[in-house]
Amino acid sequence: MTPKEYKARYENIKVKRTNGTVETVRVRKYRLDGSTVNTAAMEAFRSTFFSRGIDTDLTIVTGSGEVKIQGSLTKTEKRFKKAGVEVKISVEGAGGEVAATSSSGIDWGAICVYSFLGKGAPEHCQVALQLADHWGLAPNGLQAYADSALGLDCNGFVGNYIWHGRKGNGWASGGYHDLRGPDSLISNFFVGASLVSRWEEINPANTYLLAKVNSGGQIIPGGQGPETAGHIMISEPGHRSPGHWDTYSPRLWVVESTGGAISPGLTEGWYECLEYDQKKKVFTLDRGPEIQASRREIRCKIALLV
Repeated sequence: MTPKEYKARYENIKVKRTNGTVETVRVRKYRLDGSTVNTAAMEAFRSTFFSRGIDTDLTIVTGSGEVKIQGSLTKTEKRFKKAGVEVKISVEGAGGEVAATSSSGIDWGAICVYSFLGKGAPEHCQVALQLADHWGLAPNGLQAYADSALGLDCNGFVGNYIWHGRKGNGWASGGYHDLRGPDSLISNFFVGASLVSRWEEINPANTYLLAKVNSGGQIIPGGQGPETAGHIMISEPGHRSPGHWDTYSPRLWVVESTGGAISPGLTEGWYECLEYDQKKKVFTLDRGPEIQASRREIRCKIALLV
């Protein structure tokens, strides 16, 4: 799965509603803790979750099929537990995949609430939307609720892509606290990475990570609020185009979640090199017309994603 394909999953989230219908919802707004998080919506969800828990069956549409979270299986497990037997009950589908399972053993609080903080995977946003619908927290509709409350920050998108889309970890594993997970510091993604020193080394067939640097040329790690948030982006492999100013120099198609977009949130477009410092391995890039004019130029380091 490529970054562009993973972005498309956020833009086509299938939500099984309480009335039995399936609604397609787009989750693409920019959310950054401390500045653009809808705290009131998140706290309303949290308080309802802590008082009610997973009190309805869920249908999670994953990349490999549907998974049912069934209360009946959870109740059966509890009966075994009372008898002193610890079990985890799952039902296999025809292809050997998990088709139904209980709600136990999954950190529902984390995977749901993190969707409000810009860190949720598509399946996590899906669960949050199902529960919000079930609990009556979305009176104006699921799309309006998603636009108001859910979304992604930059490393939330890149981290989820690497953890789920690239490494293939299942939806129930959030990847939180992993070195390259959705809540990791931006600088962690570059630990041990081989940095590009010259734009001529770039091969658009590959996937690259790009991270904003400070005035001293160091990657801004993020994690300290909007003023020091930094930024991380990822390129789409296989997209090739000659440069606008230098036709011998390729452009990169970059996918990101950014507050700097004309429509803040998930966006994509051509990045072009304006200049670079080979010694410091710092590149000055033009981010293209999808980005606000005042934020089109960015200085960053680049590493091949392996």
